[in-house]
Amino acid sequence: ARARADEMQAAVALAFPADEVRTIAVASGKATGDYIIAHRIPRLAARLLAWLPASLAAPLLMMAIKRHAWTFIGSGTFAVENAWAFSIDRRDTDDRIAPPPSLFVWYGAVFSRLYQRLVEPGCVCRADGSATVASGGMQTFRIERYPRSVRSKKMAETESA
Repeated sequence: ARARADEMQAAVALAFPADEVRTIAVASGKATGDYIIAHRIPRLAARLLAWLPASLAAPLLMMAIKRHAWTFIGSGTFAVENAWAFSIDRRDTDDRIAPPPSLFVWYGAVFSRLYQRLVEPGCVCRADGSATVASGGMQTFRIERYPRSVRSKKMAETESA
């Protein structure tokens, strides 16, 4: 299933203009996050994470994500710096095709949605720098927390950037 998802991202990247590809990646990432919450995370665990303070919920969520990273990384590497930072490295994988930049946009949108719904509504997952797609793809991400007063503005910037 992961290989087909990668191929779908590549097909979308070839079929649509870059701004539409980004919009599609963000929308599909949000939908994937919603699906994971509804169908892959036990309801009791989701309720517990949402109830806990972010300082406790984030490490628990990241630990669970790391345990299941093989489902979205395949033979790539998922490295956790801490509960708020991680990297995805797809350079030395068995991928049939190099991942397009939109795949990393999709990853960011999935993590944003998971953290917004399970840790704190003001969380936004941002890529550090740009993915090195020419060599197969590696990206470092940071999950930032925004207070309620700047939340809407920052979330809108993430979706349009």
